Amino acid sequence: MEAGNCGFGTLIAHRERRPRRVRGFLLASLAVHLALLGIVSTLHAPSARPLPGPAVKVTFVDRASLPHPTVSDPPPPPPPKRRSVRKTAEVKPQIKPREVPREVLPADKLPPLKSPDDQADQSDDGVDDGTKGGVAGGVVGGVVGGLVGSKTPPPRLAPAPAPPPAPTFQDVAFVRKRRIEGNDPAYPPRAERNGIEGVVVAKVVISPQGQVTEVVLVQSHPAFEQAVRDAIAGWKFAPHVVAGKAVAVYTVFRFTFKLS
Repeated sequence: MEAGNCGFGTLIAHRERRPRRVRGFLLASLAVHLALLGIVSTLHAPSARPLPGPAVKVTFVDRASLPHPTVSDPPPPPPPKRRSVRKTAEVKPQIKPREVPREVLPADKLPPLKSPDDQADQSDDGVDDGTKGGVAGGVVGGVVGGLVGSKTPPPRLAPAPAPPPAPTFQDVAFVRKRRIEGNDPAYPPRAERNGIEGVVVAKVVISPQGQVTEVVLVQSHPAFEQAVRDAIAGWKFAPHVVAGKAVAVYTVFRFTFKLS
């Protein structure tokens, strides 16, 4: 009995000790898990450190080394404001025409009426002066150069011919070669006997037909003038043709009268 009692009591004692061990194990395991959770939460928690901002550069400048500020010109004054001028429309007074009373003649003072035959006879009669009831010259209401009531227009006048072109200058040597009639002026016998010498310069104009039309003495001498004119009057030249048309020319001749 004692042996049996001892075994049963031992068994009971062992059963009482197991719950204590389990509790201790559970408490130790819970403590370990809590410690692990604290470590994990600490590692994954966001850091509350402030982010670094942009770098700020600070430069110290000596005020004595700075340039002196320049005084700028003052701004120009604003333009004056334009005054608006009101335009007033001029109102012209309306003038009504004045009514003039008509004078009524009595029946006994009225002029007698004329029949159409009398008016026709009177229109055919003329006036001695020829201007009453008409126009001096008979131009207004009529046809210049025609008959009254005629529909044919007056004949047109032919246009005036164009003036001939001015003569062109030609060298004297060229003109001398084209002379076909005449000679140079001869020495006047009287001037030769008296030993007179001189120079005559003449401008000669030649027509398109080759005839001398004008002689102008630019420099003259009374002893030789008539001899030069007589000689030039007998000259004749071949026509000077330009572009298939004969034209007038002029040149200057110099005649020297000198005794040898």
